[in-house]
Amino acid sequence: MLNYTDKLPILIYMTLTELNYYVRKFAPFAAIGFLAFVVFYFLIMAVLSSLSRSQPTTPIYNPIFGKISKMKTSASIDYPSNASFSLDTIEGKPISASDSAKVYFIPSKPVRFGYTQTSTLIAKTLDFDTDVVKYKTSPDDPTWISFTDEEKALKIDISNFNFEYKLNYENNPDIFNGSVLPSDDVIYENARQFLRAINRYPDELVRGRQEIIYLQFEPTINDFIVVKTPEEANLAEVDFFRSDIDGNPLLPPKYFSSQNYVVMIFRDQNYKVIKSQIKQYDFDKQNFGIYPIKNGDEAFAELTSGKGIIVSSGKNSNQISINKLLFGYYDPDEIQDYLQPIYVFLGKNGFAAYVPAVRNEYLE
Repeated sequence: MLNYTDKLPILIYMTLTELNYYVRKFAPFAAIGFLAFVVFYFLIMAVLSSLSRSQPTTPIYNPIFGKISKMKTSASIDYPSNASFSLDTIEGKPISASDSAKVYFIPSKPVRFGYTQTSTLIAKTLDFDTDVVKYKTSPDDPTWISFTDEEKALKIDISNFNFEYKLNYENNPDIFNGSVLPSDDVIYENARQFLRAINRYPDELVRGRQEIIYLQFEPTINDFIVVKTPEEANLAEVDFFRSDIDGNPLLPPKYFSSQNYVVMIFRDQNYKVIKSQIKQYDFDKQNFGIYPIKNGDEAFAELTSGKGIIVSSGKNSNQISINKLLFGYYDPDEIQDYLQPIYVFLGKNGFAAYVPAVRNEYLE
């Protein structure tokens, strides 16, 4: 009787041999075919991408607030007589942002419940004798109250607990004698410690950048002057800037310094706050409209025609050279309806100016 299993190993051996032969014969052609497919695929994708970029896109706007009020500024400076502007940037022309930008709603806040207790606690922390010094309401704005004694003054916005604090240093200039600044790290931490102590250190300021300005008290003018080094200074100002939104900076009314600050003197490893202020108005990150904005050329034309907002004239005459252009948002130091985008023009010798970015037909 014939046993088929006797020939099975031979059959398998021949089949593997043939497979190996054909693999070696056709493998180079398969590799070349695969590479050709990959090159063809990416070539087609590059062509399609190039065609899509070359086709004009229709901007999408959603100006849900209709016409918005123009932004108000507290630090605008008059244009110099016969001002002349030139552009000295790497690009050689004004850069443009995208066709549209978000405009955020800033809601008005009602007077906070329990404001008396909170305000009194802040005053106590700042060494007011609240058993003797009672707060007074402002005749100009009912949301502001004030505590005042012979040495110092404190104003608090009872809708959001923004505040202004100032020691009456003009009546006691000797307090600046012997003030020696510690390291920058100590200066920063003391300023943060002060804001935390009065519970007015918002998250946006925690996440934002912070800068030190070195100051010297000048008795002849009874005010501070900016100096370059800590060795020249007898005071330090720490400025707190808000964190970016959508990658764009929030810029204060004066650009180079913030409306949120702490000014201190230092003696015997202790610090004393001379003046401080927090003016931050929260905007609704979920409530925004998308508005068409000017391009860089239009914004520069407004600046040169006297329609911009100069916030720092610097050491310039009427010949102003612009060497940097930014896009950001204006961070107001007074309540407004909207957080609005701006173009920022920076020039030599400390010049800075803002131009509202929303197209004029959407402003009133």
